[in-house]
Amino acid sequence: MRRVKVFIDYQNVREDARRAFFGPADSVVKGQVHPRRLGEILLRREGVTDRKLTEVRVYAGRPGSKDSRTYGAHMRQSSGWERQENLVLVTRPLRYPPNWPDEKAEQKGIDVHLAVDLIRGYVMDEFDIGIVASTDTDLVPALEAVIQFDRGKGYPPVEVAAWRTKDFVKRLRVDGYDLWCHELKETDFRRVSDTTDYNVR
Repeated sequence: MRRVKVFIDYQNVREDARRAFFGPADSVVKGQVHPRRLGEILLRREGVTDRKLTEVRVYAGRPGSKDSRTYGAHMRQSSGWERQENLVLVTRPLRYPPNWPDEKAEQKGIDVHLAVDLIRGYVMDEFDIGIVASTDTDLVPALEAVIQFDRGKGYPPVEVAAWRTKDFVKRLRVDGYDLWCHELKETDFRRVSDTTDYNVR
């Protein structure tokens, strides 16, 4: 069985889901997903039966305690994730600009952390296939690196995943390489959607 590890850039996945399936006025819970369920869906590529999901890694920015409401919601959501089998949560502190809250806090370093883990994990033989759920183009060099490290096993070592509708098409590509993309439709989103309002204690 080919060992599959899934790398989820959570904020990117959530924001793309909102753009694909919802509008800016919709509730903040719209676009949330259950990472473990998403990983299980990505395992089921049509015509492929020799895969085993070994780990789902979720990368997310962690709010600071001064933003107590958002921090509390994040911690309630995180605690649920961390209780799930073979799910690893990786967080980095959000960066708060001097004029916060007029200017939003920003996620910093998450894409770099994901990229490093993807390359290191493949070099250390922790997985056979890495699936990256993100459309952040900063991750393309990491995908290129893993492709170059390919051990000649006869199958691509990386794949990507992205939401898709007839009006929303966004995915990662590597020049000169046929990078497989798991194109996730609205029916897939409904299967993994998380409608919990974590702002409610």
